[in-house]
Amino acid sequence: MLVKELFENSELAKRLAIKLEDLQISPKVLDSLKNDGILTIEQLCFKRKTEILAIDGIGKFSLEELEQLLADLGLTFMIKQ
Repeated sequence: MLVKELFENSELAKRLAIKLEDLQISPKVLDSLKNDGILTIEQLCFKRKTEILAIDGIGKFSLEELEQLLADLGLTFMIKQ
């Protein structure tokens, strides 16, 4: 089995593929993320906190909500390189 096939069938891949609209996110936050083109957990994880805060309609409270959402899935925002 190829590494790609192993990843595609992994629990991590399943978590990353979750659509944000399928989760318990406040409508305002969800709309702000959608307007910025962020539709999945994977797209959210590949953002830095500063990038999320730069999205119109996302503030400190919303960032905390999203951090908790990712933590519940065993994930985090991208860490600055």
